Amino acid sequence: MVRQRTLIIGMFLIFGLLVFGAIKFIVEPAGSLSVDTQSLRTQSDAASKLVYEDIDNLKHKTVIRNRIFTARPDLPVPTNQWYSSVAFAQTSEPLFVYPLAVKMNGDGFGVSYPKVVSTADTVFASYNPDLRVSFEKNNMDALIASHDDLSVAISQKSKDETVSEIRLTHGSPYVFASVLPKKSFRILADDFSLVEKGDNFVLFTVHGKFFALFFSRNEVMTAEQDKRGIDVFVSDRGARFSIAVLPDSKSLDVFKKYAFDPIVSTEASFDADGKAMKSRFAITTQNNAETLFALLPKSTLAFDADMKHLQPIGKYQTLRGEQTLYQGKSFGFSRDMPDLLLQLPVSSLSSAEQERLRSLVRDDVSNISITEEDTYFLGKKLFALANILDIAEQLDMDSESAVLRMKIRSELELWRSNTLAKESKKKYFYYDSLVKGIVGETASFGSELFNDHHFHYGYFIYAASVLARYDKEYLADNERFINLLVQDIANTDRKDTAFPYLRGFDAYEGHSFASGQGLFADGNNQESSSEAVNAWYALYLWSDAIGNKKLEEMARYLYSEESASAIRDWLNIDRSDARFANFKHSFISLVWGGKLDAATWFNARPEARLGIQLLPISPGSLYLGQDTKRVQENMLSEPEFRNPTMFKDYLAMYSAFYDSDGARRQIQSLKPEDIDGANSKSFMEAWLMTSKK
Repeated sequence: MVRQRTLIIGMFLIFGLLVFGAIKFIVEPAGSLSVDTQSLRTQSDAASKLVYEDIDNLKHKTVIRNRIFTARPDLPVPTNQWYSSVAFAQTSEPLFVYPLAVKMNGDGFGVSYPKVVSTADTVFASYNPDLRVSFEKNNMDALIASHDDLSVAISQKSKDETVSEIRLTHGSPYVFASVLPKKSFRILADDFSLVEKGDNFVLFTVHGKFFALFFSRNEVMTAEQDKRGIDVFVSDRGARFSIAVLPDSKSLDVFKKYAFDPIVSTEASFDADGKAMKSRFAITTQNNAETLFALLPKSTLAFDADMKHLQPIGKYQTLRGEQTLYQGKSFGFSRDMPDLLLQLPVSSLSSAEQERLRSLVRDDVSNISITEEDTYFLGKKLFALANILDIAEQLDMDSESAVLRMKIRSELELWRSNTLAKESKKKYFYYDSLVKGIVGETASFGSELFNDHHFHYGYFIYAASVLARYDKEYLADNERFINLLVQDIANTDRKDTAFPYLRGFDAYEGHSFASGQGLFADGNNQESSSEAVNAWYALYLWSDAIGNKKLEEMARYLYSEESASAIRDWLNIDRSDARFANFKHSFISLVWGGKLDAATWFNARPEARLGIQLLPISPGSLYLGQDTKRVQENMLSEPEFRNPTMFKDYLAMYSAFYDSDGARRQIQSLKPEDIDGANSKSFMEAWLMTSKK
């Protein structure tokens, strides 16, 4: 989601326990999966342990009072994921798995192959159930039994009895499921039409889409069709079954081959290889064999050389573009790894330019005022001061640097001291021991519900990183404290039980999700792609400050994936794609699981929709201008951009990629109230000066 500016979710939930079901191939946790990085809290295990000592010293509380629907109360609740709504509701909201969408219901679950439809302002691929699996029980709870990088296992319980288990995997056309003995059920569809029936399958269409039910003849006694669907009678040994969406009827034989070997775990790994970022999806089945797996265009376009031999089996039309179906168990990708600056190179400017900057820095320093208290707006202010500090340090402005270091350090250390104090009313962090994560007080935009943590904490980590570059004493005293924020948004230790693994990042889609609970009919979502990129750029700066090469590798991976998604899925959409046939805008401002919107959470104006994809601008924002023609096209796409009412500073800085003189004129006309809290006159000028180099 993204910034939930006007909507605070009102459903709060407590722990439930899962009774282990008779059919256990799905509910068994995937276990610890190996990756190229281990714990990234600090460079050593001894220092890593200190983070937990800090957690023990934090205030422990939660605002979530109602039930949490997970099977393992000892593990972190998976917030900010495409399946998070399962954990925060008795059933779930639609889960957009691609190519399928699935919704847990009180009596079973629904399955949809969403149709993509575009309007002037929205591209929809909404969940509309093509079929519903209905068990004999009503009012069942759906609980997250286990989850890993690409998949989730969900258990459905009626009182103390586990009725069914299902596994959903990003990219899999199957829903792998199990049901307890003698639990008959129906597969219901309004437009059911039988195509073919065999001893262990039923091929049928719903609304012209091909679906198949696969089952063991020894476990399912009969499967009889009527005009509304299929009656399934389960033997006294229970049953495993799968439901799949097929690209066409010709692929039935291929689907039968893999329908009886369920996926049990997945892993997304990465490795920085020189100038390339290598990544891989690995899918493990019960028999450790190949399976059918559909990849998004962003993955197929980045295939490793050894993947070129793969032959497509079929295509799916989805909200994320045309998915291509392959058979395999491991898929590798390679992308160019972007070069990242640590700072704008203002020290290389001419003497006249440097003097101009010094004047603006003095002006900015003389007008410093910190009145913000919440983690979002205060974080933005600290970010702005950090960028001024970096300019001042490069220009040898000792007195101004001293003032800025004092302001940033005193504010960050106030949060640290309040966090460790017994009583604090504001400006502190606490540990939510129910959900398992760090929450800032004063909260904003639902951050107490784990909304937008990567946005908020990215600003704090950024400011601490720049300060630590010039204040080694601050770093020595505060490294463990900042590492708590790093762990909350980017824990990379899969064995860690204090924080979830990479809380909000979706490796399959290549971007983050911002809603903590995801309780929306359109799934989870993210608005501000640029603030997500900023979070990972901040991790990169922090890795440099603490000298952690492994964290640097993780930061570069997250940055490269998120920035590529920001361009592909938000700012530089391919309008020749059939998905956008009726869409009247040149960019997307709100990406959901089930729709793409020209909208924001906070303001309907076009400049709000574009500005929230730009802020905050930093040395890590150069990805925005990789296609200067598209920047110009975006800026000319709405008449309001010629005379914006908000985000005037960021729109001008964005336009500098193709018109630096025009950008300068716009920036020089800005009033103080036109400058965002994460920006400053001196940084805007430094951006314009260095963009010419």
